[in-house]
Amino acid sequence: MSEEKVKKPIHKKWWFWVILVIVFIGVFGSGDGSKSNSSSSAPEAAKLDPIDEKRPENQTRFIEAVSAAQKKSKDADNDMQRGSAKSERDKNLCALVKNMKVKDWTGTITKITSNSDGKGVVEVEIAKNITVKTWNNSLSDIGDHTLIEPGTKFFDFVASLKKGTKIQFSGNFFRGGSGDCVKESSMSLRGKLEDPEFIFSFGEIGTI
Repeated sequence: MSEEKVKKPIHKKWWFWVILVIVFIGVFGSGDGSKSNSSSSAPEAAKLDPIDEKRPENQTRFIEAVSAAQKKSKDADNDMQRGSAKSERDKNLCALVKNMKVKDWTGTITKITSNSDGKGVVEVEIAKNITVKTWNNSLSDIGDHTLIEPGTKFFDFVASLKKGTKIQFSGNFFRGGSGDCVKESSMSLRGKLEDPEFIFSFGEIGTI
């Protein structure tokens, strides 16, 4: 009489447990992953910088015109191309600040000091590498009167501010010479385009 082979129960076979482990990993692993993906993909609430939130439209367009010229200058092969970029920029700026006056622009104080006569000197960054500022000496300031006079309430208030203070300001630019629409203090063409410092007379300043 031949012996019959005794079949093992399915739960005692090695391949049963391999399949079970693979199924377990597939089900629970994908569940955790989808949960992680859904939570990580949830958009965070955008936080606007007060400077950007309060920035007037004409300031935004001013910055865009200057930024476009900055890029063209950096990409230019020679100064003739940079001259073309500056001409286009100046034309755009003239259209934006026809009477040279602006109101409620925003920026960050990057320098606050005085000249040798004790008059206030202020520089404000309105966007990356775009500055509006007073002159820093009385000789250059002849005729523009941008330096802040000591002994006034405005001087005392501005003197109480610090570098890095975010402000809202009003005042006026000046007509430039030698092809400049808006007066700017850089000595080189590249400086005028890539790191412009526009001369400005501050009439009002308030913190944000």
